[in-house]
Amino acid sequence: MQHICEGNKDITARAVTDWLKVRMDAYNVPVIGAGTRTLERLSVINPQFTGRASANFLIAPFQFGEAWLQLLGAFAAAVGTVNLEIINGPMARPLHVATAGNLRALKRLLKYAVMHAAERADRRLNEEDLARGFDDANGHVVGKFHPFRPNDKGGI
Repeated sequence: MQHICEGNKDITARAVTDWLKVRMDAYNVPVIGAGTRTLERLSVINPQFTGRASANFLIAPFQFGEAWLQLLGAFAAAVGTVNLEIINGPMARPLHVATAGNLRALKRLLKYAVMHAAERADRRLNEEDLARGFDDANGHVVGKFHPFRPNDKGGI
């Protein structure tokens, strides 16, 4: 949804949301819009549309704790091709530091890390896979703190 609001597209956003309003009213159809914080502009662009919203929710990043550990456990259980057991243990906190609890960042880091682990016969995710996945997802920045290589001062 945020794409209809980005880049000074107020006229387009108003037209799209007016089209949605007509369908919502005519057919009593619920609409769920999801997106980034850019979507907040919709209340300025078309307050009649956002006035029809029964609720607004903001999904905040995960804090390190039980919910984060359950999320990692769900990832580990869902992936069968590569053994992700390590994310349920000692790598839970570095993963949180690396992603700031953001689900999209976690998914991207794990995607790259799993590709590295899948290249080996044992297909078991390890700390080096996570380090390489972090670099693949974020780029290697010399001198920047690396949650999987805390003693590395930026050298490769």
